[in-house]
Amino acid sequence: MARAELSDPQRLEELLSAPVPAGWPPGQMHDALPWFVAQLTAHPEKCGWLVWYGVLRGDGRVARALAVSVGFRGPPGPDGRVEIGYSVMPELRGHGLATEAAACLVEWAFGTPEVRAVVAHVSPDNPASRAVLHKLGFRPTGATDDEGNLRYRLARRG
Repeated sequence: MARAELSDPQRLEELLSAPVPAGWPPGQMHDALPWFVAQLTAHPEKCGWLVWYGVLRGDGRVARALAVSVGFRGPPGPDGRVEIGYSVMPELRGHGLATEAAACLVEWAFGTPEVRAVVAHVSPDNPASRAVLHKLGFRPTGATDDEGNLRYRLARRG
């Protein structure tokens, strides 16, 4: 699917059985896509630890469509951490889709025994993304990364 997303959006529509909206992928995912494709090609066993797609089901009020790109930067490291990222099509923001998608991935990650924490890096000028993390229980670590993004962390409970 990631290869189709990169080179053949019509094929991605077929694979997902959902329209791919104009302007896909949202946010910075376009720049990250070649990296995801390279990782999936070199390490297919990492599949769940990379890119996922969120598709609106379509229920009469809203048409079925690709809406969310969410994923990890790879499997857990030796310290048990994984990094999550997410992006929603601009016209669909503000409806809880990022929260729902990120919550699903956090649950999936913590279903893996080696994951002890999920982290995220968020731009200081992105209050909506910070709100998503707060809703899910992430807390700022007080640190920033090399690009000036704020770091957030959610530790495994229990």
